[in-house]
Amino acid sequence: MISAVAGLPPLSDLLTAGQSALYRLCGPPAAASSGFHAESPPYLWASEFPARALASLRATLAPPVLCIAGSGDNAVELLALKLSPLVAVDVSRPACYVSEIKAAALAAGLALTDYLRLLPSPPVDLLARLTGALSPEAAAFWRQAAECGGVEPASLLERVPDRAHLAYLASEAAFEQARAAVRRWPLVNLALEDYLARTPHRFGTIYVSNVGEYVRRAALLSGGEEADAQAKLRDLWRLVARHLLPGGVALAYAFESREAAQRGAEAAAMAAAGLRLAAYPLEFSRLGGRLRHCVLAGRAP
Repeated sequence: MISAVAGLPPLSDLLTAGQSALYRLCGPPAAASSGFHAESPPYLWASEFPARALASLRATLAPPVLCIAGSGDNAVELLALKLSPLVAVDVSRPACYVSEIKAAALAAGLALTDYLRLLPSPPVDLLARLTGALSPEAAAFWRQAAECGGVEPASLLERVPDRAHLAYLASEAAFEQARAAVRRWPLVNLALEDYLARTPHRFGTIYVSNVGEYVRRAALLSGGEEADAQAKLRDLWRLVARHLLPGGVALAYAFESREAAQRGAEAAAMAAAGLRLAAYPLEFSRLGGRLRHCVLAGRAP
């Protein structure tokens, strides 16, 4: 039995609670300020690739870790760097189920070739091996996916993993290292801002992915002006900064090639929250083009 503190269990209980109990505790999540909601289609594989920046920053990163669940891949990358314990949050329940099946597959010792066969529709033989390690909710979701031909992802580009840029899938050795380091991580089915509003816990590392991009875009699409969008970003980053331990680091992923203005808006909001900024440019080839992304790191006083 888990007891609630500020609406959520203490961190020690969160790390040991059954996943189904966590889903019940969270209840149906409210839609996020980013525009995502409880039934948003999941990313099956990562569309962001922070591994090189995370490796560069490793000496300055400390647990406990909070990250966006997303496709589960960034949680694996962080855990493979021995940054644990880790808690992941996501307003999308299907996204949580993607993380669940990946965690179960790693814990079960699946070979890389089998791991890559899991999505979008887990083969019957693999699902049978993993069902016992899944919550009843996730097991039912994946049984239905197998019967219906697979999960429809948020992006068709992410139906197949980009192994060249996902560090833990780049080689058999990297996958083995991740498999040895990674164990199940708790998934909180809430929007990032709702989780932070309901928990008193503070973290050594918070990875917000590109949530800020979606928060800004949702504000603009709803008819707001750029000033309104930036105010929403500042609200988000003030909340994140309040949940960092002294000297803790918050990380954001910016797709510079998609919208250069986002990096400036995000950096301004992080600085306004009192974080000391550093940028880690990432440049790589993908889908026939040269992409320039960036990880923004903000350190708390």
